[in-house]
Amino acid sequence: MKTRTQKIIHHWLSLCKRDLCWQFIGLSVPSVLVLGFASLAQAESPFNGSPSFNCSQAITPTEHLICTEEDLSWLDRQMAKLYQGIREQLTPEARQTLIKTQQDWLQKRDQCQSNRDCTRQAYMDRLQTLAQTYQVTPHPNSYSHDHPNITGQLLLVGHLNGSVSAWISTVSSPYSHLCRVSFEGARPKDSSPQQLIWNDCSNTENTISQSEACQVTLNLSDIFVDVEAQNCEFYCGLNGYFSGRYIREDYP
Repeated sequence: MKTRTQKIIHHWLSLCKRDLCWQFIGLSVPSVLVLGFASLAQAESPFNGSPSFNCSQAITPTEHLICTEEDLSWLDRQMAKLYQGIREQLTPEARQTLIKTQQDWLQKRDQCQSNRDCTRQAYMDRLQTLAQTYQVTPHPNSYSHDHPNITGQLLLVGHLNGSVSAWISTVSSPYSHLCRVSFEGARPKDSSPQQLIWNDCSNTENTISQSEACQVTLNLSDIFVDVEAQNCEFYCGLNGYFSGRYIREDYP
């Protein structure tokens, strides 16, 4: 049975075999500054996930873009999950209306071509429309870390079963230490919809106890989310962290 420290070391060694360890352990190199946050985020994460569609069959420039950007792939998976959940609960007539509006949205999304910001905003707009139309809470939103030494983003998407999915990525100055975690199934803590909790016991092959697992608590408000992380160093470089306050990006 591996301890958490052994699992972290094993993970770093696996990254080194792919020439990625310099990023994950937080070494400062010129290319970090050149590439910037958006490009750097693609390479270092151990949780690169595919979108809801088969990337080998991607056709449009937007689909190819989604397959290369982790946050866009994550948003696409959340879109598919939310859309399917809503569709299954509708009457045949209402279902046809949903299908039509989704097809119209896909055409609008693909007009973004290879524009990353346009594509990301298209997903956020559609997720928010679905949530508002079908009364899903909390409404999907994007947030930025409120700290001068951290560049970070948080994406939240609520689902019909009451669970919440999150994607968090940060780069901590001055040495570009990285953190990346994405998860599904965050649930209200003590029946409070404003406080959500998730732990990674299900992601660790049950080799660590509940008390040793990474636990993330999300405290929600109208304009910000306070993130509290415990035992989550597995998801970060040596001095990286993602706890703190994230401000809603559309807040004036």
